[in-house]
Amino acid sequence: MAPKDKELYETLFKDLSPVEYLKITKIAEWKKFKKGDTLIRESHMVTDLILIYNGTVDVKVKNKKVAELKDGQFVGEMSFLTEKSATADCVVKHDSECLMWKQPEFKDLLKRNPSLYYTIQGLLSNQLVSYSNK
Repeated sequence: MAPKDKELYETLFKDLSPVEYLKITKIAEWKKFKKGDTLIRESHMVTDLILIYNGTVDVKVKNKKVAELKDGQFVGEMSFLTEKSATADCVVKHDSECLMWKQPEFKDLLKRNPSLYYTIQGLLSNQLVSYSNK
């Protein structure tokens, strides 16, 4: 495993088996973003689920910052779970490196792997719950 993959596996994805982790990383893509890049636009459909490996992303509603996402947090998780358009803009605050999944491909993988589906669903739901507790 590459060092980045090993770190993610041992921290965020520790509840997955090595085979499950391999399955999700096989269909993911590493991508770097620059400060000011818009990852998601409010009212638009979201095509990717993004995990911030390193960096910071501002969440803005009507141009007002409502949250800040950092290492180990997902971008686009609400749209991934609800299949609805984005409720906010997500703009890179500091240069970031992310792991990205195309939503349809990732959902197909999860449908074929029920235990993986529940683990990923739990990770995404936990992040949403942490927002509502702030």
